[in-house]
Amino acid sequence: AAEQGHAEARFSLALMLEVGAGLDRPYPEKAAVWYRRLAQENAHAGAAHNLGILHAQGSGVPQDVPFVVVLV
Repeated sequence: AAEQGHAEARFSLALMLEVGAGLDRPYPEKAAVWYRRLAQENAHAGAAHNLGILHAQGSGVPQDVPFVVVLV
C-alpha cells in the first residue's frame, strides 16, 4: 500500500521503521526516506514533523546545527 502511494500506509511504515517495530532494530535512515517522500508528495504535516525530529537528533540523517534565538 505504501508503494502504491497511500499516505497513511506510508506514514505507518515510516513509524514502524523508525522504532524498529517487528524488525531486528530501528531503521531511522529508511524512515527518513519515507517521511521525506510523504512530506513532499502529500504535504503530510506529521511526516514533515517527524523528519524534522530525526534531523534535530541526527538519527539516521545528518544532524541540523542548532541555533539560538536571542530576544532583546
